[in-house]
Parts: sequence; C-alpha cells; structure tokens
Amino acid sequence: ASSISSPSFLHHTMSTEQEHEKFSPEKIGYNNSVLYFNRVCISLLGGIAAGILGIQGIWGLIFYLGTYLFISLLSLFQSGFKTETYFPTSTLSLIWEGTFAGALTFVCFWTLFYDIVHVY
Repeated sequence: ASSISSPSFLHHTMSTEQEHEKFSPEKIGYNNSVLYFNRVCISLLGGIAAGILGIQGIWGLIFYLGTYLFISLLSLFQSGFKTETYFPTSTLSLIWEGTFAGALTFVCFWTLFYDIVHVY
C-alpha cells in the first residue's frame, strides 16, 4: 500500500500492522468525516449560490443534485477512482451516501439567502 500515492485528504484504510484486519476503523472514520465535511460545505455554498441567483422550484433541486454530483465526482477523482482503497463500501453507495443530509443544509441556506436577497 505504500507504493500508491494517497490524496492529501484521505488515508489508506488497509491495515499493514494486522493482517487479519482488512480495514483500519480509525482511518475509515477519518475518511468518512472528511467526505461528510466536504459535502456539507458544498451543500452550504450551493444553497447560498442558489438563493442569491434566485433559483426557484424544481431548478433548485436540479442545482442541488448538480453540486452534489460535482463534489462526489471530485472526491472520486481525488481518490484515483479506487474507492476500495479508502472506503469499505461500493463506489455507488459512496456517491449517494449522505444525499439527504446535504439536502437539508442546501434548502436551509437556499431559502435564507433567497429571502435576504429577493424578498427583503
């Protein structure tokens, strides 16, 4: 695992100390927390952008899905498309994991900034 260069924000989860343990729980937890933090920040910024731009209705949902897919693809690119090295789950579940948590953040900041800019 040392011959693979790791991205700056992820740790390899393969445990070299213990052969019977395939993944290191500490590193998996760290990788999940970094991924969650990135998604929440992008959802927050996307909600602010959607509110300032005055996006309404279904276009807001499309805007959210676009920003969410952007950060998911960026994370996949950073991991070299080898998610099994960093996460014990499949790539598809990794992409869609946390979609609704990010949606709540997006909607909160979308409505807040829409009201600030366009209503008041």
